[in-house]
Amino acid sequence: MKKLLFLFSALVFISCSSSNDDESGVPSLTIVNNFSKWSVTGVSLQDYTFDNLQIDGGSRRTFVLSDGIPSGSLDIAVIISYNCSGRDMTADNVRVDFYDGKTTTISINSTLDPNDTESQLQDCFEYELIVS
Repeated sequence: MKKLLFLFSALVFISCSSSNDDESGVPSLTIVNNFSKWSVTGVSLQDYTFDNLQIDGGSRRTFVLSDGIPSGSLDIAVIISYNCSGRDMTADNVRVDFYDGKTTTISINSTLDPNDTESQLQDCFEYELIVS
């Protein structure tokens, strides 16, 4: 009876374990928007286009790249389209590496000085894109 209980406990423990990486072997991309002035409206890379998005400041979204990366997975340009403070803006791009079964994260962070109210009111371009 103890062996059966141990076996059942081990199965429950193994089946409940989780991972941040996709176990199917395909890469994924997560956009983390930490810049309250931005709303990400689109993400594109190689054969993928994700439009009509609304990834507002303080939120995130993950995209599974189920067809892989056709030209290889290193030094891939990711284009991020956005609106800033309700105005249609433009896009920026960053080059990233993808790995099968792993999630690549792009974080959008503000570089505004929280004590400078003038820059807080006018500048949508004080940001950095961090890849991890």
